[in-house]
Parts: sequence; C-alpha cells; structure tokens
Amino acid sequence: TLDLGPAWLDRYVRICLSEAISEAWEVAFIEGTGNDQPIGLLKDMRGGTEVNGDLRDKEVKGTLTFADSKAMVKEFSDVLKGLSQYTKYIGKDDTEGEVKHRKVGGKVNLIVNPINYYDIVARATVQNDAGSFVTNLPFIGAENIIESIHVPENKLIAFVEGEYDATVSRPEKIYEYKETFAMQRSTLYAVDLLSNGQPVNNDAAHVYDIAIPENGDVGGA
Repeated sequence: TLDLGPAWLDRYVRICLSEAISEAWEVAFIEGTGNDQPIGLLKDMRGGTEVNGDLRDKEVKGTLTFADSKAMVKEFSDVLKGLSQYTKYIGKDDTEGEVKHRKVGGKVNLIVNPINYYDIVARATVQNDAGSFVTNLPFIGAENIIESIHVPENKLIAFVEGEYDATVSRPEKIYEYKETFAMQRSTLYAVDLLSNGQPVNNDAAHVYDIAIPENGDVGGA
C-alpha cells in the first residue's frame, strides 16, 4: 500500500464498490424476489407470493436436451416460438389478458449457470475444414449465451433483450468520510444507488430445465 500510494488505493476501493453494485444488479436481475427489491427473471409476476411475501418461481416451460442437431433445431424453434407471444393485461385490476406477438429474432439471450455453459458450448462446437473450432446454435448466436452464478444449476433462462425495465432514480454515488476517528482514523467509503427493476411483462423470460444426455453426440452431430 505504501509503495503504490494513496491515489492507487483510493481508485482500487472505488472500483471494488462499483463492482459490488454491478454484482447486486445481477442478483436483482436474475433472482430478485419483488419483496422490497426488484423482480428477477426467475420470478412469476402473476403467480402469487410465498408466505414471506416473496414472488414464487416460474414454472418451467419444458426441458432442453441439446441431444443432437435435430433436437436442438426443434428445441430452439419452440423456445423462440414461445417467446414470440406474450400476454398484455388490460383493465384496472389486470385480470383480463390479450395475447400479443413480437419479433424476437436476434434478441433472445440464454442465461445459464457456468457449469452448464460449457456442456452447451461443447454440444454446439464443431471443427471446420480449416481446422478451426466454431460454435453454432440454431437461431441463437453463441455470443448470446450468458453465464451467471445466480441461475440454478440445470436451469436455463431464455430472455428477450430489452424486455427488462430497470430504472435508476439516482446514479451510483460514492461518499468518503475522513472524520471517522471511531474507526481508528481510517477513511470510510460508502456507496448508494437508488434503483428498481422488473420485467416489462411476465413473458419477457421463460425458464427451462436442462437435461443433456451423458452419452449423446457432441458438436451438433
């Protein structure tokens, strides 16, 4: 610390606080309960609440096996087809719903636990004639597979990009207190962020189980 100097240490602490805010946003975005916190993509906005007031988890839409190329084409066509329609609720009490349709081509992201990420990528990776390895999924780009430790193992969230309403009423602000003699004359840093978020509609994301066979073909064969 003495060699690097106080300016480096100040910058290091501020970066750590900013990363902590990013981590908190990821938790809220994925698994926020809606109980005095944002609503995550795993939660059912219309499924009622648990005893403690947390929103219930969404029911799974189905199971993705990634078994082979034919299976992946069928499974992913069903995923995109399911996300291409959503229910828009009307009326003051939001009890009446109207089915609407939307374009989702190029907008669907798959959010998975890191332990499932590599199983999926392995299924979709082949070696071309030039000797290079390429990763291909039907209808969805490999760059649209996102890792998150907050997604449960063997679960997958299919999410339509742009369908999460995140609002920040006050930007991230870092406070610095130098008068904290009670803390052994240390400089105290604190960070505040006033924000909220929830999916635009309950069909912004669908949840699937992952069940990849142990002895199936790989590389999309």
